[in-house]
Amino acid sequence: MPVSFSELQIMQYNTTRELMSIREYGRGVHDMVKYLRTIEDRETRQKMQKPLLK
Repeated sequence: MPVSFSELQIMQYNTTRELMSIREYGRGVHDMVKYLRTIEDRETRQKMQKPLLK
């Protein structure tokens, strides 16, 4: 039976995840930045990062 992405996130412990460079922002913000860095199209990346930077 396949496991959904949300179930995978629930099953991960912080001790097994990579360290956060700036803890004050939290894991969610770090995950969003990590995803944004994978977007190759500059215009799309800029559009998606605006709400994050406000």
